[in-house]
Amino acid sequence: MICRSKRYRFLVGIEYESPYDNQGYFDIDRTVTIAELAEEILGFMRNGHHYPIFPSSANPTILFAWDLSDPENGDCYHELVEIIKLLKKQNGVKIV
Repeated sequence: MICRSKRYRFLVGIEYESPYDNQGYFDIDRTVTIAELAEEILGFMRNGHHYPIFPSSANPTILFAWDLSDPENGDCYHELVEIIKLLKKQNGVKIV
């Protein structure tokens, strides 16, 4: 289980709808708390991203989330998604 106030190194894969073949994917590698990571990803979902360029209407989705400090059991996808849902709820955003 990840402590929400401790910094970890995360690798997250994000897929989005792209008008170009095989270009609807990027990953991010960050050393942050899981709450900071969730806020950043929620920003991508709301506002899109500048590189690679895609609008929020491109339906970005998280493919995977991995805590690189625990290579054997670093899957943190479900925990990250739950935190994003909580952030959406706190900010009055409809959860789809």
